[in-house]
Amino acid sequence: MGMDILFIVTWFGGGYIALQLVMDLEAGSFSAKEVDMLSDTYNELIKHLKNETKPTPAKPWIECEFKDDLNFSHFLDFFSNIYNPKMLDEHMSCYFFRGQADSEWGLVPTLYRLLKGFDIKDALNLEYDSIIHFKRKTRGLLDLRLIPEEHEIAEWLGLMQHYGAPTRMLDWTVSCVVAFYFAVTSEPFEKDGCLWFFNSPVMNSFMENEYSFPSEKELEFIVKDKDNFVKFGVENATNNVRTYLVERQSERVISQQSVFSFSYNLFCDHAKAIGEIFLKNSEANNSEQAIPLVKILLSPVRKKEIRQYLNKMNVTAATLFPGVEGIGRSIYEMINMQKK
Repeated sequence: MGMDILFIVTWFGGGYIALQLVMDLEAGSFSAKEVDMLSDTYNELIKHLKNETKPTPAKPWIECEFKDDLNFSHFLDFFSNIYNPKMLDEHMSCYFFRGQADSEWGLVPTLYRLLKGFDIKDALNLEYDSIIHFKRKTRGLLDLRLIPEEHEIAEWLGLMQHYGAPTRMLDWTVSCVVAFYFAVTSEPFEKDGCLWFFNSPVMNSFMENEYSFPSEKELEFIVKDKDNFVKFGVENATNNVRTYLVERQSERVISQQSVFSFSYNLFCDHAKAIGEIFLKNSEANNSEQAIPLVKILLSPVRKKEIRQYLNKMNVTAATLFPGVEGIGRSIYEMINMQKK
């Protein structure tokens, strides 16, 4: 199977449909008509964008902007229906999206930002202690349905992330609408924001071909003891990135359609790692059609337009943050909407 066609398929998205089309390709049953259809989908997206830059080793992602005459509501209708239409199984969602209020921010987890400059052993010791501390202090406070098994480190990290603890997890969503919300409703309003997205199944496949990953039994051994945890983090962790959907989902996770990326390397820049794995596979197959990590810049004027549109569509803090917190956040948003 040619890599050119693989990337056209994955760019089309659509969860199971896209994965099934990849399997059809491998079986040699992919028609020229279907290839044309998928290529047309990519061309339709390009019509809405300008100033597209090619991935480079320094910035291994596509960076672009919306055209000035873009009708955002029409674009969103097209974009949200093609990329990740509603699926009963969220694991089948192809595209992960992340909105950021400042386009200069990297794809770096909170714990990385806090511990940047630390010796790796000291940083890993602090991370392990924070996990144990969270487990110990929250067992009597959490809904029993949300409490993971002791060895389920990714579930614990997802839970910590949910409650504001710094972790190596990076938040994404399978909803481009939710990602746009986070890009346009947070400070700084006067700076360009951005929307990042990439194809999760393809990225995971590339990572698995490039790196070796510990088995479930090996992970249990690693996380049950601090010495094992630190040793693995120092000696064996690589610049890989994996995606993860938590199994025990809170109301907020469900509302925001949250998913995560994480790396076994605590100090991993996710933009570089994800971008580089796509770029490497693109170059290896001489593929001009390869669509890697994508970053769409959002000007302050565009952010305001999107903010107003989402508010009309009732995509607000009150709907994305269930409970009292959402009401409080929505009051902030309503007052901020009065600014000229």
